[in-house]
This record gives sequence, C-alpha cells and structure tokens, in this order.
Amino acid sequence: MKESVDGQLLRLFNSYEDQASFAEGHVYIFADDGRVITMFGSEKKDIDVHSIGALMAGAWQASIALNGTEGLSQDQTLMLGDARSGFLIIPFNGNMKMSLGVVYTNYVNPGKLKMKTRLLRDFFRNNIKLETKEKINKQNYLFKNITDAELDKLFSFAGI
Repeated sequence: MKESVDGQLLRLFNSYEDQASFAEGHVYIFADDGRVITMFGSEKKDIDVHSIGALMAGAWQASIALNGTEGLSQDQTLMLGDARSGFLIIPFNGNMKMSLGVVYTNYVNPGKLKMKTRLLRDFFRNNIKLETKEKINKQNYLFKNITDAELDKLFSFAGI
C-alpha cells in the first residue's frame, strides 16, 4: 500500500533538520482549491483549519489575478505582515497543485522565514512521491481527437 500524500508530508516534516524555524507558527499544505492537505505546528483550538486553507488559496488566486499569469516564477511568494505577525504563501509549482503557507507570530526576521519556507518547500518537492495516473486507453472511445468546434457543432441543436 502506498503512503498517502499527507502521510509523506508529515514523515518528511518530522525528518526535516530545521523544524525549529517554524516553532512559532503554523505550516499549512493546501491544495489550489483551498482544501488543507496537512498542517504542522503548535495546536490552537480557536483556529478553523478549513477557513485558513480557503483564505490562503483565495489570497493566492487573487494575487495571481492581479499580477497576471505572465511572469509567474518558481520563487513567486505572497507575504503579508511584519515581525509581529503575518503569513506567507509559496506554491509548489509543476505538477503539484498545492502550496505551502505559514502563519507566524513574533518572528524577528520575516525575510529569513521566507527563505526557510522556500527551503522547506524545496525539501518537500524533492522528496515527495506523487502517484501518477495511468494513461487512459482511448482506443475504445467513441470519439477520438474531437475538437471544440466539432463539439459545438454537435450540441448546437440544443442552443448550447
């Protein structure tokens, strides 16, 4: 049985040498749709994990919309806050449709946290093994290589 993505992330975080850099905050791994895959850090009873994931994903999508999709780089980061408190989001990129978010408090140097979060993201990205979906055999499909124009023509009688 293959290890789940959240299980892999938890195992990797527990083996990460620099966990102490994230002791004063919460680390979230969330999907592009806002679903929290897993989280690390101190437990706080008053935090709604699902809301945090949705808000972080929404903030990331909004920053992409405002910035435009042109010029997004691997090191693109969204950061808001100061030394007292804040959050930052760094995407995994590639075929991993998830991001790493950190909510922090009382961090003397948020720029250093940003660099350490990038290193954590790279550690995860280099060590996680995602299942790849098997190629679908299209030999038995009714339609092969159908274009959007052909689909539009096919359903035009219904006014769609």
